[in-house]
Amino acid sequence: NVARAALRALPAADTNEKLLQLLNDTDAKIQAELIHALAARGADSAVNPMLRSATDPDPTVRRAAIDALGVLADKPHLDTLVKLAATNGSQEDQESLVEAIGKAFVRVGDRTKCAGAVIAELAKASAASRPVLIRLLGKSASPEGLSEIRNSLKEGKPELRQAAVRALAEWPDATVSGDLLALLTDPRHAEHKGVVLAGYLRLAAQSDDPGTMYVQAMKNVDAVNDKKAVLEGLGLSAESPQALDVALEYLDDAELVAAAGIATMRIAHRLRNKDEARARDALKQVLSKVDHPDVQKRTQDVLNELDQYEDHVLEWVTVGPFQESGKDGAAIYRTAFPPETDPDGVDWKPLTQGIGSWAINLESTYGGLDFVAADLRTRVWSDVEQDVQLEMGSDDGIKAGLNGKLLYDRWGEGGASPRQKLVKARLLKGWNGLMLKVVDQQGGWVGACRIRQPDGTALGGLKYKAE
Repeated sequence: NVARAALRALPAADTNEKLLQLLNDTDAKIQAELIHALAARGADSAVNPMLRSATDPDPTVRRAAIDALGVLADKPHLDTLVKLAATNGSQEDQESLVEAIGKAFVRVGDRTKCAGAVIAELAKASAASRPVLIRLLGKSASPEGLSEIRNSLKEGKPELRQAAVRALAEWPDATVSGDLLALLTDPRHAEHKGVVLAGYLRLAAQSDDPGTMYVQAMKNVDAVNDKKAVLEGLGLSAESPQALDVALEYLDDAELVAAAGIATMRIAHRLRNKDEARARDALKQVLSKVDHPDVQKRTQDVLNELDQYEDHVLEWVTVGPFQESGKDGAAIYRTAFPPETDPDGVDWKPLTQGIGSWAINLESTYGGLDFVAADLRTRVWSDVEQDVQLEMGSDDGIKAGLNGKLLYDRWGEGGASPRQKLVKARLLKGWNGLMLKVVDQQGGWVGACRIRQPDGTALGGLKYKAE
């Protein structure tokens, strides 16, 4: 790898010439390395030698040269490239040539000219070489090429029809989505259905309205694996209510329930900002119908995100502010002030200002200070001893303790948002003491905390007393 990198980087003006000279005087493996190096260097002078090497008896050299032509060949070489594809009888070579010439077509950029070179060769091609030329017309992505491909579908020769189907399936844009959908429903092309569906789903993922395309596909497939493929694409790309309805429909299908659950979860996640109620309902249906641990967890995570502003503790007493000359926020965070060393020996006061819908803005109580800490304390009532999860957000750092045990101690800077820091804890039966230390570096000074079940779901039955 080091040698390859060095060959790519050598700056001398005659390096390419030296590499070309070596091509004539070394074994096949080294020839292949030299060809790769010339391609990596963008050596335009190597195109003609690569065209010769593309017919070399040694397959290692031949394939390296074909790959290199995909990197180096340009408009002047189109006719020669197409002829090379038409005259090479090896199927493996033809696959490599289709990919390499497709890259050259992209570099040329003139679709009509690219298609013209193929159509000219097609007019005189043998029956054996026509399929690879039809594949190349797909790479040209031109109207002229598409017309030829459609004509080839009507011909009776299986090899030509298969090539036309693959050309449509590999087409780079949605121009042929109607053609592919028609092929899905055409029993004469049942043997090609897998290739057609893969091409159609690829285009659906790229379209402006993927949901509609996936819904159309689902109407035209029967096999379980095909339906799973459509559901996977639907989940990855669609976000319409129509797409969500399609995914929900298959939650009652035993063979598709897991795939439908994942698709529903993903669509609901994207739909949540437009229609939260609908997204919530869909997610709850997944939880009730899909008995799969991974799907359950991922779906619950999305619901937890939807609930991220709910159930925060807003009843606190507070003490502060605490600062020391020359110490920044990180140093203040590490310094143990009286509330941490003797929490019952300080003068806690009810927090009455800066109480938002989910977070506490300490600047409302203590002013716009920097490099400063304040502490918050409350009591939490639990009917039973139970495992829980503390979910906190802070600007900047936050430290958390429960019943005198330090649970979270990790300095960090940045704005506050819900559920930034998650930590497992255990509530005792009865009253529990919860204390936070919130530290500001500069700018905002915010802390937030809520208590949930260990998996992040809501936990009822808790009571809070600010003391």
